[in-house]
Amino acid sequence: MKRPFYMPLEIKNRDFYSRLLISLEICNKNNYDIYFGYRGDVNYFAKNYVPGVYYGLTTLRNFDKLNKSLKDNGNIIIISDEEGLVTYSPKYYKKFKVSKKCLEIADLIFTWGKKNSLLLSKICKNKNKIIITGNPRLDLLKKPISNIYLSEVQKIKKKYGKFYLIATNFSYTNYFDKKISYTRLLKKRDFFQSVSDLVEWKKYLEIKQLIFNEIIKFIKKSKGLNLVIRCHPSENEELYKDLEKKYKNVHFEKSYSLHPWILASDGVISHYCTSTFEALAANKKAYNLKPNYKTLLEDKSYFKIPIVAKNHQELIDKINQKNIKNNNTSQLKYYSQNLDNKFYSYKKIANEISKISLNGYKHNLPKYFIVKFQLLNILEKLKNIILLRRNNYIEHKIQNISKKEILSFINFFPKFKNQFNIKKLNKNFFLISKK
Repeated sequence: MKRPFYMPLEIKNRDFYSRLLISLEICNKNNYDIYFGYRGDVNYFAKNYVPGVYYGLTTLRNFDKLNKSLKDNGNIIIISDEEGLVTYSPKYYKKFKVSKKCLEIADLIFTWGKKNSLLLSKICKNKNKIIITGNPRLDLLKKPISNIYLSEVQKIKKKYGKFYLIATNFSYTNYFDKKISYTRLLKKRDFFQSVSDLVEWKKYLEIKQLIFNEIIKFIKKSKGLNLVIRCHPSENEELYKDLEKKYKNVHFEKSYSLHPWILASDGVISHYCTSTFEALAANKKAYNLKPNYKTLLEDKSYFKIPIVAKNHQELIDKINQKNIKNNNTSQLKYYSQNLDNKFYSYKKIANEISKISLNGYKHNLPKYFIVKFQLLNILEKLKNIILLRRNNYIEHKIQNISKKEILSFINFFPKFKNQFNIKKLNKNFFLISKK
């Protein structure tokens, strides 16, 4: 039996293609079977099945228990923080986003760029386990790989013509479930470490509400601009849908991932968001709304990169300045290694994983494990139907992943075509193996 490589996904529109690209490169170069898909199923396998390599999503404290279970089962743990590119200021990144236990238990830590790496090296005792790799999310926006979105880009352009993309990031003030307080949710997760943390957080919520209001004003007053809104998966969609109904130049969309929308657009509008760097990777103009405010939670250096407007009217004016350019693009490599056009993150990651030795690792193959897993899932589905239970939030984030989608992605790459077997183990959960 080949050793397992466990590749969890949390948000399909964010993780699917980038983590699939890593998986295929690893499977192609190394002797692994890839268990790929919905993180709940991947985590169950990694904790209870044959030990292998687990490719984590985050450095958050509330994953400490999971990481311990993974390590207890004998897994090698790699952490690649999907949200490590645009995050809180160094002080609050350490407080809110990084668990020392997580860094200690990890065997390898992959970072976006030197900036992220330097910050983690101040927290992690073993500096040698921190490796700058970039993230394949940006590889996918560079030619020739970006041609994978060509059909979608053409459909978008045919439907909307020239437009500006608004990539919103306001889950703090516009959370997916209106009945839930986002702050209360974070308290349950042990997010805040002191009263002063909570005070600073509440100040920041007021700032995010101010920016959210400016975005809404911009949308309402941009009658001469064609706008497409893509909201964060953790946000509530209702307000954006209402704006679409009221204004002919405003369109709300959730089809496809964010990438083809960036590639089809004339520019991307956001606030303190990874979409800024995704726009820059695609050679698009990146605009950010930043009114006059002070907060300890944001990293000020971020705003040296995009085109910044203080309010909605200034944003309209700057969009209408056709010759305006992004700032300090020479510094981009500092933020993410693969903002260098010649560097491909998925290749670097696969090369680093090739160095991992699994020789001499003894394990017992649990009898009928996969059959038992599938039977348990059938029983769980039946129970959910009888009790009318649904987790709308998880379903919203992971959506639906099909074998056809995976094969379509594989066939785009000549070196991967006809090289893999794909076996569906559960909804949104697959085994990818080399033929």
